[in-house]
Amino acid sequence: MGGWPGYCCITQQNHTDPDVPSVTHLAGVLADAINRCDPQLLRSICASTYQGYDASREAAQHGRLAFMDDLRRLTDSFSDGRVSIVSQTAEGNRSAVFWMFRGTHTGSFLGIPATLRVVRICGVSHLESDGEHLIRGLHLWDMAGLLRGLRLLPDLPDRDSSESLQKGMRRALRNQHSGQRPQPTP
Repeated sequence: MGGWPGYCCITQQNHTDPDVPSVTHLAGVLADAINRCDPQLLRSICASTYQGYDASREAAQHGRLAFMDDLRRLTDSFSDGRVSIVSQTAEGNRSAVFWMFRGTHTGSFLGIPATLRVVRICGVSHLESDGEHLIRGLHLWDMAGLLRGLRLLPDLPDRDSSESLQKGMRRALRNQHSGQRPQPTP
């Protein structure tokens, strides 16, 4: 099971054709495209008819070029940004991907000028493929976490930092797969 150091990566999938890329493989390539700031890699896995829905956008993304434009905006705003797949599960041509993003806010993002602050954001994406390309994506992410990281929103009273949130999520994932029940936060 792949993944990045410090993250638990669980993949469950019903995929039988070795000649057709699985949706979990496409999710990994999507993460690589973001991490490498590589629009051509994104182009290779995204259908021209792609439909995207993002928590931060009022309108849907229509087509591969709109998705590539969003990648450019992200990489222009967080030039050292890295996405890590924490957990992923798939059935057929659909996959749910839990991910973490870390990057330095070096350019304007969502109308917020660069702050040079490092942010950590968690999110989930529901991806759908046609067997060769991503055709649909629903991306929900923690905008409040972004605003807290940029110091535009106060921290929650029971959280020290985004790192404690990440540690708590990792612990919950480990416990979930070991059969332990989650314990309340003190």
